[in-house]
Amino acid sequence: MIIRKGEHPFVRWDTVVFFAQAFLEKLSTIEEWLANGSAVPEVAVSESLLCEIQNGFVASDLTKNRVRDFVSAYRTKQANG
Repeated sequence: MIIRKGEHPFVRWDTVVFFAQAFLEKLSTIEEWLANGSAVPEVAVSESLLCEIQNGFVASDLTKNRVRDFVSAYRTKQANG
C-alpha cells in the first residue's frame, strides 16, 4: 500500500506501508517512548486512511498472523460498539 504525499500531514513524500515489519508493542513501552522523546505524537490519521491501512493489514499475505488477528479483533470490537 502506498500513502501519497498529502494524504496525511506527516507524509511528505509517497510512502510504502510495509506490512511485514508491523509488530505489536506493550502500552507501557509506547508510554516510555513518548516520555523519553523516542516517539513524538503527530496528527491523527483520518478515519478513511485508517480504514485503508487496516484493510491492508488484513489482506496482505506479508502481515504476521498475530498482527492480522489483532487488527481484525479491533475492527470487530469497533463495529460492535
